[in-house]
Amino acid sequence: SVVQIKAIRENAIPPLAIGTGFFIDGNGLILTSSQVVNDSNPNDIQVIWDTQKYNARRVGSDPRTNLALLKIDAKGTPPLKFGDSSSVRVGAMVIGIGYLLNSTISPEVGNVSSIDLGQTVKFFATSHICSTVRVMEGQAGSPLLNTKGEVVGMIVAAETNGSHSYAIPAAA
Repeated sequence: SVVQIKAIRENAIPPLAIGTGFFIDGNGLILTSSQVVNDSNPNDIQVIWDTQKYNARRVGSDPRTNLALLKIDAKGTPPLKFGDSSSVRVGAMVIGIGYLLNSTISPEVGNVSSIDLGQTVKFFATSHICSTVRVMEGQAGSPLLNTKGEVVGMIVAAETNGSHSYAIPAAA
């Protein structure tokens, strides 16, 4: 399942960060963007799943790759299925699913426009899938899905005009 994440960040403007994440196992582990939860107190991260609110703790975070791992105390959390990100090709249709502007869950459809295999290490720590999936506020940490509904990446960055997004491949 895809979840909404809210975190109160110290010394940040705005102090409330809103983003998206998704379950990666049945025991409450959630993958999200570190920019959503960095600079927040351990008790100030909340996950909304299936209309329920859960306090989350940060298990790990890597600002360089923009990945964070959260944990909620819940069993039976439905993980998204991972696909083979190495089979993603330029032109393939992909879907990003996230919580646009603190609203309801919203799918965004686009195409893979390029696959960076790590040549731009000046900007990114690993390879990225660039797509035309539009990403707005609240959608950082959204899963990038193939047409089978499998996770092939996680959206970690976007162009400032929202026209392109960058996802870390699931195999990275």
